[in-house]
This record gives sequence, C-alpha cells and structure tokens, in this order.
Amino acid sequence: MRTVLHIGLPKTGSTSIQENFTLHHDTLRGHGILFPLVEGRFLHPFHVRRVLLAGDIESLRQPAHREVKAVETLREIERAVALKPDVLFLSSEDIAAKFEAFDVLKRNMDGFSDDTRVLAYFRDPVSYYRSMVQHHVKSQSDFPPLAAWDSTFLKICERGKAVFGDAFRPVATNKGALRRGSIVDDALGHCLDDPSESLSIDTTRNNSSSSSAVSVVLQDFMLQHQKGVKQYGRRNTQLRKTLETHARKSGLSSRATLKDGAEEAILAHSRDELLALRDAHGLVFDAVDYDALATCKAFGAFQGCTRISDVFEVDDAAVAELKAVANEFLKSYDLTVQ
Repeated sequence: MRTVLHIGLPKTGSTSIQENFTLHHDTLRGHGILFPLVEGRFLHPFHVRRVLLAGDIESLRQPAHREVKAVETLREIERAVALKPDVLFLSSEDIAAKFEAFDVLKRNMDGFSDDTRVLAYFRDPVSYYRSMVQHHVKSQSDFPPLAAWDSTFLKICERGKAVFGDAFRPVATNKGALRRGSIVDDALGHCLDDPSESLSIDTTRNNSSSSSAVSVVLQDFMLQHQKGVKQYGRRNTQLRKTLETHARKSGLSSRATLKDGAEEAILAHSRDELLALRDAHGLVFDAVDYDALATCKAFGAFQGCTRISDVFEVDDAAVAELKAVANEFLKSYDLTVQ
C-alpha cells in the first residue's frame, strides 16, 4: 500500500484539498484511493497531526486515553490501513511546521505503510506573508513583523529531504506547473499511477482572503478585547464572517494590497532562503524576480510594524463602515470596537 501524506503548508489550499477529497470520496474509492472519513467528514487536521507526531502512539490505542478525538482519528486511520487500498491519502496542513519532529513522523508512518510519500506545498514568500498576517488577526492581535518573520521553507525542505529522501515532494504553487492548474488536482495526481489521467475532483474552493479593511477591524477588536490571547471561538468566527459578507456585498472586498516597499522588504528578508530553495531543492516561484533579488532592500519603514495599516494600504472610509457593522453584531455580546 502506498500512502500519500499531505503536510501543508497553511494557506496553500489545504482546506480545499480536504473538502474535495471528502466530496469525491466514492469516486476516489473507485480508483483505489482511500481518504479516511469520520461521520462523513474528513479527519480534523489537528487530530491527524496529533496522531502522526505522537511520541508514544501506542498510548493512543488505549480506550481510556483522555484525548478522545485523537484516539478516534487513530482508529479511523487503522481501519483504512486494514482495508489495504492501493493508495491511502492523509492530510494535515500543520505538520510541516513541526519539521523538528519529522523523524517521529517517519517512524509512525512506517507503522502504517511501507511506501510513504510526503507532499508539501509552498507559496511565494510575499503572498504567503500576506495570507499569514490575515490569518493571525482572525484569532489574535499580533502578527509576524517583517524583521522577525521566518517562513521556515528552507528548514522544512532540508529536514524533509534528510528524513524522507526522495519520498519528500516539495511543490511550488505556481498555477502553470500544478496538475490541471489546481492544488486539489495536483494532490490527486500524486495518488495516481499516471498523473496525466484526466480525473479531476476540484469542484469547490474555500478560505478566500479578507480585504485589508476587514483585517484592520478584526485586529482592532483583538487589541481591545483579546490582547495577548490566541483564541478562535464562535464569536470571533461569526464576527469575521459578518464583516467579510458585508464587505463583499458592498464592494469593499478588494484584495489586500501591500504598501510600497513591503514586497521588496519581504523578498530581501527571504533572499538567501529563496536562492537556496531554488539551487538545492528546485523550488522556484513564478512570482519572484530572481534577477532583482540582489537589489531588494530590507525593512526600512517596516521595521517593528505592529498594525495592519503599517503594512497594507487601508481605506479609512471602508474601515469606518465595517466598524459600524461590527458594533451592530457585537451588541449581543455587550462589546464594541473603536
């Protein structure tokens, strides 16, 4: 049995992969590909990570283990293995960030399969940073400043190759290089004996980006009511969805735009990493002008930035409109955002 393990990274279409592999579960089974489900849903990425990075996976096999969801996830994976499909596909976008534990990951995967291929998707540093900033303010007030941000791309590739050898498959999310121009279908291609086969399962997309105005309001809310605390929760999720829905309907949902010089600063900060990824791992990003890297200047006015408005272009009128929407929503929680 061959196992294809998708390990992330975050913000590279992981949810779309998981949703589409779930939606087309029966079709995939017909092609010998099994994507384990529990109650019709894909295994939660957090619990998949917990199982695959368990220092003592045997303890999770004990019925009385306190981590019920992890135990349930392990059982579903083991049921899938027992069915002996041609290909077992597992997915968790957060495993890549735990590259220090890849040796534990390999040991646990070897217990499931004698042929594991590890699939990791990488976005270019500029779009990845933009998405990570927007992701952070969904649950906390802080985001990674340019001067301290480390994408860890190179560390992941070096560790992945050292532990898994050629079975580690790093892929740049260049649309023209992906199978059928889709991350979902590209992941599927790694499961097929013949990737040129016409089978496609990319029928639904998830996790669109927020506008900078939405992110500003979310960060202001976090600074006022959740500073120093990382927490998602129903209130925060509903607030974000309310703001994004209003922004979209009112034409305020334009793509977040970095301020002049921010993209250059990100590329300068990532210069050595980008060159090493290209030269040592064949990871080349279409969005990066490698010839211009040498002249990129780092940080400048972006040293120590802490606010969305320090990094992104922001429409003050859109922010004011969205704060009014936020305050209407927050009435039921007896909260406001200023």
